[in-house]
Amino acid sequence: MKPSNEFFKTLGKYIYGYKNPDGEGWDYIGKGSGARAYDHVEDKQLEWTNCYVIARNLERYDEKNDPAQFSMEAFLIHFFKPELNSVKGRYQEDTYIMSRFEGLFEKHQDDQRKMWEELYVFVSTRPVISQFNGLMSSRGRTFEVESTSIDGLCCVIKCDATNTEDVISVRFKGRQRAHVIKQIKKRCSDLELYGEGTGADPWVSFKVADLDEAVELWRDFVGA
Repeated sequence: MKPSNEFFKTLGKYIYGYKNPDGEGWDYIGKGSGARAYDHVEDKQLEWTNCYVIARNLERYDEKNDPAQFSMEAFLIHFFKPELNSVKGRYQEDTYIMSRFEGLFEKHQDDQRKMWEELYVFVSTRPVISQFNGLMSSRGRTFEVESTSIDGLCCVIKCDATNTEDVISVRFKGRQRAHVIKQIKKRCSDLELYGEGTGADPWVSFKVADLDEAVELWRDFVGA
């Protein structure tokens, strides 16, 4: 099975290699990003199981004045482990990994939260959400639930699990309803402002502690 685009994004700019299945040597070493390694293996009609990630996320070194030198230094320190190098090369442990693509992809899949399932449980176990649910969606490590329109306004609960800690936010939006959005912002001044937008489609968003607090804001909005 071809790894997902989300998986390839985690590799950034990478170096890959194809090991000779009959020995310990390498048949090919190349560089790429995205699905380059997989497509190359497929084009050559080789076995995907013999393809390795040698280094990943090499764009980290782009911020340096001499990125090639920094990346090469880190690789050599990681490979030879010289005794007098008290300071290791930057990023080396997480960059020079020498791992099978298949193994990395399997771990990536195991690490993914099933956000659609979490969304389904969230909506189905809270009657006030399911009763006034107008739209729900899940993408990557986020999900959103949008209420039905009430007086031209909607309430949106979002769970973002992109980072180590979930970020829960509640957004109020309404086309041509700037004066009401302004009132909501004032009324919720005790909450942490997470973002806002103006123009024809104004909105205001607040960061909350958890989904329970988000549900209470939703409940107040729909008047349940």
